Amino acid sequence: MYPFISVNYHLTKNCNMFCKGCFARYKELSDNKDYISTLKEIVRFSNINNIQKRKINFVGGEPTLLKNLPELVKFMSEK
Repeated sequence: MYPFISVNYHLTKNCNMFCKGCFARYKELSDNKDYISTLKEIVRFSNINNIQKRKINFVGGEPTLLKNLPELVKFMSEK
């Protein structure tokens, strides 16, 4: 049992910066349904393991470039 879980959720490799040390090299999900599905799995894991607190970091690339970021933040803030 864990009292706390912290997740870095890499949403997008898109970015408006050009950092030489960028590590955002991964396959992106195709639509919002996939993002929500992953968040539901995080919530399910937390509930099964009686985790009282969750911290989700939306990271990327630059996650603020993702058009559905507000919906993802709202979803997790309601869980």
